[in-house]
Amino acid sequence: MATTPEEVASPPGSLVAEQPDTRAAWRGAPPVLYSAQDVHRRVQALAREIAAGRGDRPLTLAVVLRGAFVFAADLIRALIEIGVRDLAVEFLSVATYRGMTSGATRPDVHYVNGVFPGDGRDVLVVEDIIDRGHTLEAIERALSSHCERFQVCALLDRPHLREVPSQPDFVGFTLDTDDFVVGYGLDLDGRYRELPYLGRLPAPPRS
Repeated sequence: MATTPEEVASPPGSLVAEQPDTRAAWRGAPPVLYSAQDVHRRVQALAREIAAGRGDRPLTLAVVLRGAFVFAADLIRALIEIGVRDLAVEFLSVATYRGMTSGATRPDVHYVNGVFPGDGRDVLVVEDIIDRGHTLEAIERALSSHCERFQVCALLDRPHLREVPSQPDFVGFTLDTDDFVVGYGLDLDGRYRELPYLGRLPAPPRS
């Protein structure tokens, strides 16, 4: 049974835990899919998975805006805490959702700084969620020629919706429902990004 936002606590040592109690602000917010503690533990585990066997090779994180920004920030801190060095961060802009409806099947990928400086480095794309896979396919097509090794870390993955063969290398949580996920940086029309947990909203009916 899903917990309520009032039951969500912040992970030990997090910035949220040091703030005044703001749980009342989330009354009536989406029910919890994964709590703040669940997310914190999984991000730490992902950092260890990514770091394993890396050696001293330089790494560029290509963060997909906007939904992945909170996840990426926590992941970067976790990587640094376990000793990963020579990290660079770049940002990609890919628009795929309007409300709860997924957009174009061939999205355009834009580098925020104009040119992606990934030559000679390993590139790790940091995504919020992968559904049909068209966005991931477009990103791989745009970046793979700019790096030594191309990998993808997704906070959420819905493999049952995949329409193309692209797959992430690292996954935080695998979902088997079509529920719309918000919180921890993910939004619905600009709302809910500030929630410290991953919440769920009923999926729109399929046409």
